[in-house]
Amino acid sequence: AAQAGAHIFIGSCPRSGEHELLQAARLCQQKGRVLQLPDTLRFCPEYELAREHVRNGAIGKPGVLRLRRGAVASAENADRCLFASLGWREFDWLRWTFGEVERVQANQVVHTDAATGQVLSYALVILKMRAGAIAQVELSWAESAEQSFFELTGDAGMLLHDSRESSPIRWSRGGAGGRADASAAGGWDSRLAGIDPPWKQRDNLIRHLAGEEAVRLNAEDWLRAMDIVQAARESAKTGQPVQLAEGGVAR
Repeated sequence: AAQAGAHIFIGSCPRSGEHELLQAARLCQQKGRVLQLPDTLRFCPEYELAREHVRNGAIGKPGVLRLRRGAVASAENADRCLFASLGWREFDWLRWTFGEVERVQANQVVHTDAATGQVLSYALVILKMRAGAIAQVELSWAESAEQSFFELTGDAGMLLHDSRESSPIRWSRGGAGGRADASAAGGWDSRLAGIDPPWKQRDNLIRHLAGEEAVRLNAEDWLRAMDIVQAARESAKTGQPVQLAEGGVAR
C-alpha cells in the first residue's frame, strides 16, 4: 500500500510481529506515507489535556515525571515483550510532550506463580530527557485490571491522573490552594464527555489528508518510540544504561 502511494490506518492491534511492523514503518517513512497505529495516548483525553497544560506552563519547568501502566497477566503475555506491548505508548507520549530522550535505564523482574503457572512481569524504566526532566515509567503484567497513572511535577505545580479514581486529572500548584480537581480547572468534564480516541485519530488523519492540520502520529514517531523500547530491552539485559544517539536511534 505504501509503495502504491497510500496512507495506512491500522484500526486494531495488528497480528503482525514487531519485526514486520518495524519494516512497514520504515517503508512508510521512506515513501513519505502516514502509518497510524492503534492505542496511542496522543488521542486519550486525559493525556491529551495533560500535554496541553504542560505546554501552557501549568507545572512550570518539568522535573520528575512518574507514569505507570498495568494490565492483567495472561498466558499469551509470556512470549511478548513488556516494553513493546505496554511501554511504547508511554514512551511515545513522553517524547511528544517533553521532547527527545537522551538515556535509558531499565530493570525487569519475571516470575512464574507456582500455584497458577501464570507468568508475572514488572519493569521499571528511567528516562533522562534531553531538556533535563527525569521520567520514571512502571510497567506491570500482574494486575487484576488494566490501570494507568501519571504524576507530572515541575517547579510551579503538579498534574495527577489515576484511572482507579473517578476524577480524571488533578492539578496542584501547592500552597494554600492545594489540589484542584480537573473539573474545576477549565471545565474539563464537558470536554471529556463522549470523546472516542480511535474516532479522533481517524478524524486527525482525514483532516491531515485534506490539508487542514498536521498529522499527530506518523511512522517516524512510532520508530522513535520503538528505539526507546529497544534501549530498555538492552538495558534490562545488560544492567547498564543505554545512550540514545542524536535523532533518537538506539543501535
